[in-house]
Amino acid sequence: MKSRFTSILILSVLLWSTSHFVMAQKAFLGGGGNASMPVVNYENFTYSSSLFGGHSGQVKYVVTSSDGNFLYFETIDVFSSTYKIHKVNAITLEYVDQRTLTTGVYDLEISDDNSYLFFHNYSRVFKLNTASMIIEDSIQFSTVVSFIEVYDNNTVYGSSLNSIHVIDFISGNTTEIPTSSGGHLDMAFNSDKTKLYTLKASPHKIIILDVNTLTIETDTNIEGTTGLPWDIALDGDDQYIYALFSGVNGTNGTLRVLNANDLSTVTDISTPEGYGKLAISPDNKLWVPAGASSQIAIVDIESNTLETTLSTTVFNSFYGPYTVAFSPSVLTGLNLTEIQSDCEVYPNPSHGTFHISLQSTLESVEVISMTGKLIQRFDAGLMNQRFYFVGTHGSYIIKVNDCDGNVYYNTVLFDK
Repeated sequence: MKSRFTSILILSVLLWSTSHFVMAQKAFLGGGGNASMPVVNYENFTYSSSLFGGHSGQVKYVVTSSDGNFLYFETIDVFSSTYKIHKVNAITLEYVDQRTLTTGVYDLEISDDNSYLFFHNYSRVFKLNTASMIIEDSIQFSTVVSFIEVYDNNTVYGSSLNSIHVIDFISGNTTEIPTSSGGHLDMAFNSDKTKLYTLKASPHKIIILDVNTLTIETDTNIEGTTGLPWDIALDGDDQYIYALFSGVNGTNGTLRVLNANDLSTVTDISTPEGYGKLAISPDNKLWVPAGASSQIAIVDIESNTLETTLSTTVFNSFYGPYTVAFSPSVLTGLNLTEIQSDCEVYPNPSHGTFHISLQSTLESVEVISMTGKLIQRFDAGLMNQRFYFVGTHGSYIIKVNDCDGNVYYNTVLFDK
């Protein structure tokens, strides 16, 4: 006999299976000044809502966890000099937790497994546990840190005027790799973290560090750019390097696109201003924040062309942005009154296989996690077909597309 809890769970899942879901794509814009943080749909660039409104401070650094569940951002109350890091549910935008700090936050970064936030305040680097929101450790530098990049839960790379530093939170030691003079700016790893790319200011350079040997592999001048180099990023395939330069007087920023293999220039893309941190959205667009000019340049990284430029003043009274963080496509807006009886997914719960009953011909079936991640896809072309699920125990969304262009959503518990 099933327990009362199991019966309630199955009933809940069956109710969910008749429900309609709405896809939501959130971009969180961190800027500064006495303003809230806009939340924008990153597919159509429309204003959705805002966070942290009415506070007399700044929201500069924002980051989302890789699973898209949580948003973290720092604030400073300029009147009381109070510093905080906030944790918010990135799907519902509900407050989860916060931590009051004794110091400011610079370059807020998150580990790949979302367990730790790292940030620095000039010469000290901090490690904060995202579950408890408690600072577990910090390491003092002998020099000022410009930017940091997280390697794993215990190792962070930092840039300074003439060096790259490896910070080991287990031993408490740091390793210094000297470079040419000129001042380091931001850094980025390639996809497997075997190389670290960093920009230098005077002259403009890209320096590539071999992470395994901790030796400088490449030290190359970047010609034809003006102003300050500010940020660097790589696409997901490590094919292109994107280097952002501020231009002169904040009016003619440049995004230099380089071939990652030989650092040859692919193209230059004009941006309103080059003061901000680059961010790649889940739909493969590079967002280039324009700092003081309150604009964002959106670059299609498949064609390496400027798609559009947004004025963030249309979202609200907003100075910035400086950073952008994204929530992956998630399923929200549950509405139990919209019953879709045309499409049935059974059995529910399922032990690994499921059927779809639909009057029209199936085109495709997708299994999606509750955080919006695509787990499995089937190209169907048949009616009433059996499907084999390869994921783990839990509830998943079954998205069914038919050949007439209709879309159906059902929720199934896979009990395996």
